[in-house]
Amino acid sequence: MRYLAANRLFNFAWFQSIWFLAILGQERALPVLVLLMVVHVCLVPEPALELIILAFGISLGLIVDSTMRYIGVLSFASDPILIPLWLVALWAGLAGTLRHSLGYFTGKPLLTSLAGGIGASFSYIAGMKLGAVSFPLGVETTFFIIFLCWSVIFPTLFFFSQQVVLKLGDAKS
Repeated sequence: MRYLAANRLFNFAWFQSIWFLAILGQERALPVLVLLMVVHVCLVPEPALELIILAFGISLGLIVDSTMRYIGVLSFASDPILIPLWLVALWAGLAGTLRHSLGYFTGKPLLTSLAGGIGASFSYIAGMKLGAVSFPLGVETTFFIIFLCWSVIFPTLFFFSQQVVLKLGDAKS
């Protein structure tokens, strides 16, 4: 059963479920989002390693999106101090794909940079179209800012994930 969470197709569907639940349900979806994260951690082959990667993803997400909220790039209806909890869950979900459905990008920093910039920009725009976030600076400016940020963030997530795997792999040997 543990292999199921590492299955790329299963992991992709799992993350898409998290994305839609988070964007459409927001705070109302938190119990289900937490349950999906717990199931993921229970099913992956190396839960301790996964928890470290999830914690890094959440930490990076808090820093990045809270900064963008603070400087006026992103705005949320609930006006949280940092970012809404549903967005924290979304960052955790993304981190849960790094070694699984998005594992293809590991070790390909230029491709990861481009994919991160484009993919994240369109993901935030989709979130805006569905009413989860607004862009006080306008769509074009926000797209550009998100593209630049995520062209660094996405490779950073993969680099960290790879380093954790290498370091813990060395510790187990």
